[in-house]
Amino acid sequence: MAETTKERKILVAVDEGEESMHALSWCLKNVVAEGNGKDTLILLYVKPPRVVYSAYDGTGYLFSSDIVASIDRYSREVAEAVIEKAKRACKDLQNVKVETKIELGDPREMICSTVEKLGVDILVMGSHGYGLLKRTLLGSVSNHCAQNVKCPVLIKGGKQTNTHERDWRERQKKGKRAAEEVVYLPPLRLLRPSNGTVEVSVRPQPQNDLRSLHIRPPLVEPFLSKMQASVSLPSSVPLARSDRSHDCCSAFVKPSSLRFCGLRREVVGFASVKRSGCGRVASAKRSVVKASASDNGGASKGFDYDLVIIGAGVGGHGAALHAVEKGLKTAIIEGDVVGGTCVNRGCVPSKALLAVSGRMREFQTEHHLKALGLQVAAAGYDRQGVADHANNLASKIRSNLTNSMKALGVDILSGVGTILGPQKVKYGKVGFPDTVITAKDIIIATGSVPFVPNGIEVDGKTVITSDHALKLEFVPDWIAIIGSGYIGLEFSDVYTALGSEVTFVEALDQLMPGFDPEIGKLAQRILINPRNIDYHTGVFAKKVTPAKDGRPVTIELIDAKTKEPKETLEVDAALVATGRAPFTNGLGLENVNVVTQRGFVPVDERMRVIDQNGNLVPHVYCIGDANGKMMLAHAASAQGISVVEQVTGRDNVLNHLSIPAACFTHPEISMVGLTEPQARERAQKEGFEVSVAKTSFKANTKALAENEGEGLAKLIYRPDTGEILGVHILGLHAADLIHEASNAIALGTRIQDIKFAVHAHPTLSEVLDELFKSAKVNDSISHSAREPVAV
Repeated sequence: MAETTKERKILVAVDEGEESMHALSWCLKNVVAEGNGKDTLILLYVKPPRVVYSAYDGTGYLFSSDIVASIDRYSREVAEAVIEKAKRACKDLQNVKVETKIELGDPREMICSTVEKLGVDILVMGSHGYGLLKRTLLGSVSNHCAQNVKCPVLIKGGKQTNTHERDWRERQKKGKRAAEEVVYLPPLRLLRPSNGTVEVSVRPQPQNDLRSLHIRPPLVEPFLSKMQASVSLPSSVPLARSDRSHDCCSAFVKPSSLRFCGLRREVVGFASVKRSGCGRVASAKRSVVKASASDNGGASKGFDYDLVIIGAGVGGHGAALHAVEKGLKTAIIEGDVVGGTCVNRGCVPSKALLAVSGRMREFQTEHHLKALGLQVAAAGYDRQGVADHANNLASKIRSNLTNSMKALGVDILSGVGTILGPQKVKYGKVGFPDTVITAKDIIIATGSVPFVPNGIEVDGKTVITSDHALKLEFVPDWIAIIGSGYIGLEFSDVYTALGSEVTFVEALDQLMPGFDPEIGKLAQRILINPRNIDYHTGVFAKKVTPAKDGRPVTIELIDAKTKEPKETLEVDAALVATGRAPFTNGLGLENVNVVTQRGFVPVDERMRVIDQNGNLVPHVYCIGDANGKMMLAHAASAQGISVVEQVTGRDNVLNHLSIPAACFTHPEISMVGLTEPQARERAQKEGFEVSVAKTSFKANTKALAENEGEGLAKLIYRPDTGEILGVHILGLHAADLIHEASNAIALGTRIQDIKFAVHAHPTLSEVLDELFKSAKVNDSISHSAREPVAV
């Protein structure tokens, strides 16, 4: 019986180097030609992903969108050119199927995984023929593949053709003598010896060589000054003199003209080069480059990723960027859109609406305009234009967040993420198979959704949540807002500015229960009473029925304590602003023995997840709204950064009392630390005194110039130690002013130190200056001793 002929799959890894093309040519003559007519030849090109080189201290640098676009565009062109060149070499093949593949990733890992995935029978590669030292410094793709793939590997060595002198001569003939050239430095793996430096020798390649990467300097210059910090060079770096007698003069490159920006193990250098009369550059140069703490290469051994984040909101985004800066191979899983609630359905689009309401208030307040000597005709607005402004802002920020992660090499995985067990996650979309990945550490960052109490029927049209309200599909004549916290207060600002009547429904006995009581009372006097707003406190909305068949929205109110019926409201629309609930269903927490508490994932002070037995779940963390510690976008980001610090070996505990909060009404409200009742309760338990200092915006020159003197700043502190316990501000730009106090609490700065800080005059920051100076601290406590500095 005749022997059955077996089909073979032969994979040739090609790149910009002549070595790979030499290997392909050899393969066509010696491997494919001897085949049986059923061979499939696969030409594989692997594009290394972008990374950013870090400074030795771990500082990372981010590409601008222009640089990213330019690199991506040219990278695609290079990949297509290499594949096209390889296909041309195969044009005379007969009875051989030729396939091409372009993959993104580490060349070593991608070649190995492609061989396994496609069931390749023979792998053919080119080799530089490096010795042991060069393989150690530069790395060897062929050596790695030979040791890791499960099929025969044919490695063809060959002397590299030195083409750069010929290319320079051709450029000289054509009159191309630009003073600035793009220099390509071959792939480097910057090792980290004990002294923190590695000396490397590189050979410039001409700009028109396929291996050089051409990016126009104008696109890169705004970025390069920051990148300079990642390079350590002597005052002048000589280019090594060539052995050829006609290379009669050396060139020098000053650090200011030597520029570096990073791709995967590559450097693009922009150098102003002095050449001899014959137009050639010296053949090599030597530089001392400080290595980064990590080459940001592959994941920890045995894992697909160092870190996997479930949820690409603000918290997940902050964690991902910090992880990449720390050299972690990072993936982020998102089942909806990047940016989460804050960017798409929360703080970002709401600020766009509030920007409109602020302008409308200025135009509508006649006495304010008259005081400034302004005359404005009746103000109006285009509802769709306002809605478009909010939507466009969200879209722009979402795009920025997505691009920033892609630029740094974060893998964005689309689908719903589920924890399968320790260090194992799956993700996927409905109707498609799931993908399972492993990670050394996992961060849960799934955020929250609007909380809707029982009895309230949301139809998305007349009974809505903040998600619907941000679309501004209509502006009702009369809207009830159920809840008077941050969300309700901000939307009351928007709706009243656009002409709506507002009725608050609050279950507690006072409006704005989360604010310091004194600030809350002042806010009611400024933000509620003068406006077209009324309110019902101490009542629950037992039942809310959407408008239907010409009937209005009905709200049945009951007494919050006795549960007795109170009255029924009939309004055009109702906004449910009763807070938010964690989005943790379907996370697979049961697979790591975790039980949520009212939906929140239990964590310790380091955001480590706690199981139902009170034990820490190894390598699993939870940040942001999902853990309930502080439901603010910037708190989620801070928690994510704190977690990354921990997984990279640096203990970090976030001080949540130093995280500020803000309500972007007009005027704004901001706060950090404890309210006065909270501070006095703590003082009673711990046995210390509490003092309060206040200052008014009416004494601030800048506020008076803006005709915005309404406002108050309040300081709560310990007079015995000068410790700042809390700061609360209501007034013009309060959301910006709060950060001086926030940073003071975070850094442990005492009043006796901060009161000596100097503030520019006239500025709103002087409100804080006066506030700290008015505090009475124990005279026996001196401020920190400092040596006088003469300047």
